[in-house]
Amino acid sequence: MPGRRNDAGEEGFTLVEALIAFAVLSIVLTIVSWATASGLQLNDRGARQQIALREAQSLLESAGYVYPLQPGQFSGRTSSGRYAWSLEMATSGAPNATGLRDAQGRLAVVYTIKAAVFWRDRFAEQGVTLTSGRLGYAPP
Repeated sequence: MPGRRNDAGEEGFTLVEALIAFAVLSIVLTIVSWATASGLQLNDRGARQQIALREAQSLLESAGYVYPLQPGQFSGRTSSGRYAWSLEMATSGAPNATGLRDAQGRLAVVYTIKAAVFWRDRFAEQGVTLTSGRLGYAPP
């Protein structure tokens, strides 16, 4: 690309033009690198949140199987150690709200189950919570 021609017949850019071009280039590269870093942080946050949601869903499914369906709280850490979790179970409403009994005379009640998974990122603690209901028997 031919530059400007000065009075002496030499072609090229002046020092001021070259400095302005470098300044514009450095501003553009700064903006691009900031946008890339922000995108990577959002991607990482989304991936962690998705893992936490899967863990919380797994906890909800384990209520009544791995953890007894009774009022109380369980807590721990995931196998990777990156996430802490808690599982809370409580009966919903009056003990005889359903009025249903099984063949052995046990009263059916609705349990509210809350699964929470937490992790710490660079700035603060993050977490997801899922709540569900399940039909079970009243505690003795």
